[in-house]
Amino acid sequence: MSQYRGTTTFIITADHGRGRGLEDWKDHGEKVPGAEEDWIAVMGPDTPALGERKQSPPIAENQIAATITALLGEDYRAFFPGAGMPIADVLKPAAVKSLDAKRK
Repeated sequence: MSQYRGTTTFIITADHGRGRGLEDWKDHGEKVPGAEEDWIAVMGPDTPALGERKQSPPIAENQIAATITALLGEDYRAFFPGAGMPIADVLKPAAVKSLDAKRK
């Protein structure tokens, strides 16, 4: 839709990971290897095109929330001080600079 073109960012993720094996992928929980891992896709005009990344550092769900909030121009930690930082490498430098300015 033309009114969303160039102004919309998509963040797609799941609420939890799944197992890694041929059978384990069907389940999740603390006893299923790989279930602690999750994935995230971020696409839009406010994010650099990084492609698929397999060796990225671990992130927490509250960092996904912080990233969404940063894309909306707000600092998630202002509302939840104990939360993680936004995922900086999926934000364009201007968005990171704006957040830093708000924290000061």
